[in-house]
Amino acid sequence: MKTSDLKYPYKSALRPQLIFLFVALITFALDQASKFFIRVASENSLGRDVGGVDGLFKLRPVTNDGAAFSMGTGQTILFIVIAIAVIVAITFWVLYKTRPIKEKDSANANAQYKKNNRTEETGLSTPLIVCAALVVGGALGNLVDRLYFGEVLDFIWLDFFPHDLFSFPIFNLADVAITFGFFIGAIVFIREELGHPQNSSEQDRHQKASQENHNAN
Repeated sequence: MKTSDLKYPYKSALRPQLIFLFVALITFALDQASKFFIRVASENSLGRDVGGVDGLFKLRPVTNDGAAFSMGTGQTILFIVIAIAVIVAITFWVLYKTRPIKEKDSANANAQYKKNNRTEETGLSTPLIVCAALVVGGALGNLVDRLYFGEVLDFIWLDFFPHDLFSFPIFNLADVAITFGFFIGAIVFIREELGHPQNSSEQDRHQKASQENHNAN
């Protein structure tokens, strides 16, 4: 097969990759910016409120050397390794699943395209890509904290819980992104997998029709 015979639909293939990169970088930037302003507002004085809305939430900076929501404290090295593994694995997964399609005939490549907001050949939807980017951006934000400060800064404390019964852990924006991206992403992934047979049948019909048209010409 000659290189000139290959068709690379870069525009459609790179679009989901750019969405992934943009959302991950924005998530990381917002997390780091919020932590910077909290450090400035608190003058690195931990444990005292520096703002918030009474009865809703308070900004109370504390440090945490564990995972999200102060879980697994005292395991900084372990969580650094886990964070790096998660970031690398998800990034390579998204880049691989949204890679350009190599086809002799661009018409045949177009026949593989799905019309339900999924990228070519992959089954990755835009919501799933966004959720993956949220996890990567949040994990990267907390990873930078651990590498630079040796611990993570948490500062959001929900004030509407009955504290005599339950005190919700203090967290940060990275924790929110990781939690939201993981759980919503899992729901989206399961729904797409359950609907995959129908989508595959539709794809097969498009491929068959395209091949018949190609043979007729």
